[in-house]
Amino acid sequence: MKFSATPIFVLIASIEHATAVRFLGRVNPATRELTWPGTGVSFSFSGTTASIGLEGISGSNSAELVVDGVSTVILNVNGTSINTPSSLPRSQHTVTLRKRSEALFGTITIGNITTPGGTLTADTLPKRKIQFIGDSITVGYGLDGTFPCTNDAAVENNPRTYAALAATAVNADYDIIAWSGIGLTRNYISSTPDPSDTMPQRWTRYGALDPRGSYTFPPSATPNAVVINLGTNDFGYQAGIRDPIVPSNFTAAMVSFVKTIQEDGAEGGAGGGEEGTEW
Repeated sequence: MKFSATPIFVLIASIEHATAVRFLGRVNPATRELTWPGTGVSFSFSGTTASIGLEGISGSNSAELVVDGVSTVILNVNGTSINTPSSLPRSQHTVTLRKRSEALFGTITIGNITTPGGTLTADTLPKRKIQFIGDSITVGYGLDGTFPCTNDAAVENNPRTYAALAATAVNADYDIIAWSGIGLTRNYISSTPDPSDTMPQRWTRYGALDPRGSYTFPPSATPNAVVINLGTNDFGYQAGIRDPIVPSNFTAAMVSFVKTIQEDGAEGGAGGGEEGTEW
């Protein structure tokens, strides 16, 4: 008896070199670790299935996989890969994976992307870029929770925050530098001193857990506009624990931070757009 077999080719895209695969948000290419909320990968492929390899997972994470505009929520990312639905027709597809939760809970390290019998192609790169800097509001803290509830990775939903929705509405790429409880001059009120970074320090990190000053400000990641949504935690106070903030101190800190952003990280300046850009 003779058997005939049709060879099956599996295209493997090395994430470091595949121009068809791009990182979303601020992702350190040396680690490929998704830390900040909203970070992820995006690509297109022709075929019936694709698999996003996971080289490592720390803590707990939730993510959103969007294939051809259809969203699938992954409340607890685990295993060695995230796969597209098995029922896709053999045609061109677009895939986006974004982290819903923040680095406070966990991180995801991306591996190779495979498309058995398919071909990876470059997706459409938006012409506009916006950076959003903020606290739990920008993270999406508890956004999917039902009262009464406590916050965890499963109920954070960064893709449904004002930041992600606003960027999508103007067809802009975006990155989100956000951390729950963070402030510009001081963090969430606590009975003991909080030694963790305030935003001007954490903003200099490539990955949210990378060392201070590790971000290299690559020209390709320069935003056309920067939105800063901070102050909720700075202005929190409680008798016997800490006094109200002096408003002029907050103003001075904001001016200083904006100047730093203008010098290092924004093409059009904080709150502004590139001259001549139509929004």
